[in-house]
Amino acid sequence: MPGVKAYKFKLKTNPAFEQACVFTLDTCRELYNASLQERRDAYQINHVSLNYNSQSAQLPVVFAVECNQSRFIPKTGKAAGIDLG
Repeated sequence: MPGVKAYKFKLKTNPAFEQACVFTLDTCRELYNASLQERRDAYQINHVSLNYNSQSAQLPVVFAVECNQSRFIPKTGKAAGIDLG
């Protein structure tokens, strides 16, 4: 098997980009942890196993709630008041 090549790229960031990355990672972490907790609770309480499809069907509702809380404004591309433009 031939050797695998890997490339490393150094990002040249600015404070707004770093803040947007942190916001994105925090949002993904919160979503993952909430989904995992929902799976645990569903099994422990109701002995029901949730799968990806059942949880992903709920995402539009979750996204709508998050938009109403002004954490993310999709039409302008601004996250948490960060202007990436």
